[in-house]
Amino acid sequence: MGLKQTIHAVRQKIIEQRIPLSRDRDMTRQALVDPLLAEMGWDISDPDITAFRKATAHSRKRMDYVLDGVMAVEVKMLDEPLDMHVDQLMQYGSEFDLKYGALTNGRNWWVYDLRPSTHRLVAKFNIMDTSDLVAKTMKWLRQMSAASTAGDIPLGPTSALVPPVESDDWTPVAMIEYKQGMAPPVYLRCEDETTSLTSWFGMLERVAQWLVDHSHLGEQNCPIWAGPREAIMHTDPLHPDGRPFARNYRRVENRAAAGMFYLNPVGPSRALRHTVLLIQAARLEQQRFVVNFLDTASLQYTQ
Repeated sequence: MGLKQTIHAVRQKIIEQRIPLSRDRDMTRQALVDPLLAEMGWDISDPDITAFRKATAHSRKRMDYVLDGVMAVEVKMLDEPLDMHVDQLMQYGSEFDLKYGALTNGRNWWVYDLRPSTHRLVAKFNIMDTSDLVAKTMKWLRQMSAASTAGDIPLGPTSALVPPVESDDWTPVAMIEYKQGMAPPVYLRCEDETTSLTSWFGMLERVAQWLVDHSHLGEQNCPIWAGPREAIMHTDPLHPDGRPFARNYRRVENRAAAGMFYLNPVGPSRALRHTVLLIQAARLEQQRFVVNFLDTASLQYTQ
């Protein structure tokens, strides 16, 4: 049938059969999820995929799907809230040593990295979205799952497997209003380059590297000061009299700027502030550096 035609057929079922689908999880699975997975090349008749069970010390648990041995897919009734089931998916990842997982209620899909060191939301889409995002994300899921069987695929700056992200969910770095305990962005976009983040410091690190790699910052810009006793970036993390700056520094990984260092700040609010100051020092528009938080609050039921 083709992926776009299958997506269209799933949308029609949601419109025409919303009430019965919202009352029956198995019906949701068969009508809305099976067609998509089958179209993407997974054999949904294979019991290793659709009847995966594993005993634990406390019970026998069953996941709806395990794709390529690395990704769990858990299905809920149409439009059932997904947020209450995230912990269940995380538990599956831990107990069964799965790298990735997806939650879906037929309409919304949330995709997670389940590895203990990085577990977080990495992609989302609403099947009713008429843009190309749905098809692109489904293809990305297939690519990521298949590639992961050959090794551990990082969802980061060195990975080609960065998922599609909705274009209207981006916030300029300079517009972020940090609050205590605020989770870091999931993605950073420097002009047309999108990378994955796991920390606020990672955002600073990636922006500093991008500015140096693209010749927007160099030794001629140094020192870039954060305060009287520390610089955000410098050719040498020492004062002219030989005294070290107040905090430790990391070397920029770039041969053309091998003598440059950037500050390893304490705390996420400092990392955010230093990122903004670096962009200002490069005299670039702040709108060229945007982040995406993948806010799950926006994924609640919509008619």
